[in-house]
Amino acid sequence: MSIKYVFMDRATRRQQLLHSVEVSIFRSLRRGETLRFADLMRPTGLTSDSFKFYVRGLVACGWVQKLSSGYQLTPSGKELANNLDDAKRTVQKQPKLSVVVIAERVTPDGTEYLFQRRLRQPYRGRWGLLSGPVAWGESLEQAAARELAKQTGLSAVCEVRSFARLLDRSIDETLLEDKLFAVVVATDMRGELSNDWTGGQNGWLALSTLEAQPDYFPHTRALLELAASGQPYASFEPHYDAAEY
Repeated sequence: MSIKYVFMDRATRRQQLLHSVEVSIFRSLRRGETLRFADLMRPTGLTSDSFKFYVRGLVACGWVQKLSSGYQLTPSGKELANNLDDAKRTVQKQPKLSVVVIAERVTPDGTEYLFQRRLRQPYRGRWGLLSGPVAWGESLEQAAARELAKQTGLSAVCEVRSFARLLDRSIDETLLEDKLFAVVVATDMRGELSNDWTGGQNGWLALSTLEAQPDYFPHTRALLELAASGQPYASFEPHYDAAEY
C-alpha cells in the first residue's frame, strides 16, 4: 500500500507535531552544513523507501533543500530548527511580544489617559491601556505608532520606556497567557480620537474613573507607574477566574 504525503502550508505545519524522524533530520542538519541522504537516514534506523517519505515532506514544506552535495536547511528551516523543542517535537512556545501604549493629557480637571474598553476576546468588556502585537521585522516604535493609528486614528511620537512581563493566571494558577510588553509612551499627539475600529471603545479617562469601572485590568496603574519611574523592567501576575477570561 502506498502512502500519500499530505503537503500543508508552512504556517499549518508549524502547528502540528513533527514526527520523530523529522526531528531527527532537523537535529542532524542543525549540526552540519550539508549531509548526504545516507547520513541523515542512519540515526533513524529506517529503510531508504520509508525515510524518503519524510525527507520529501520537509523539502515540500520549504524547510530542507536538496543540492548536488546532499541536503541542507533552508533559511526558514534554520529558523524552525533553532526554535525546535526536541522533546515535544514542535516549535517552542514563547511569550507573546506586544506593545502597550500610554498617552496622557492634562485638563482643567486633572490628568486623563487614553484608555480602551476591549470589544474582542479574550477579556472582552475590560478597560485598560490599548495594546497590540509586534509584527515580524517591525520596530517597537513602529508597532506602537501603527496600533495607535489603527485603533484610535491618532498619530504620535512613540518612545519605549520599559518592559513588562505579564503572566496571566487563573484562580487555580493555570497559566492563561504569557506576554512581554514594550511599554511605550506616546507624545505630540495629532488628530481626532476615533472609535471607528471595531476591536475597542476609546476614551480619555482619569485613572480614578477607570478604576471605578466594574471591569478593568488590575495592572493598569502599575504600568503607568512603571513608565513614569524610569525602571527598565517589572513583572506582574494578575489572576482571573474563568468567566473573566
